[in-house]
Amino acid sequence: MTSLRKLKVAKDALKKQLGAPAWLRGVGVIAGAGGMCLQVGVAELNDEVSARIPSAVEGVAVHVVEVGEIAAQRPPKKPAKRASKPSAKAASASKGAKKPAKGRAVA
Repeated sequence: MTSLRKLKVAKDALKKQLGAPAWLRGVGVIAGAGGMCLQVGVAELNDEVSARIPSAVEGVAVHVVEVGEIAAQRPPKKPAKRASKPSAKAASASKGAKKPAKGRAVA
């Protein structure tokens, strides 16, 4: 089993080795068939890209996945805020009305 420390060292080494080419979409850690491994997401998997990505780094296996283009999504529109109406309780309290004491009749 691969330790978390070893995975982090391998991930950092792979990111440094790959740099920031236009085809790279991300490097992460996943659970593979043989245990934990690194996964490299690429825009398009071709011979040039395959040649740049090693099969293992620091003894940790590397898998490549074609993820295509990634675009940011627009945040959902938030509904306009409505002015809140004061509650009946708040309205009577603001007029100076006093609450009757318990057990007393109100005339």
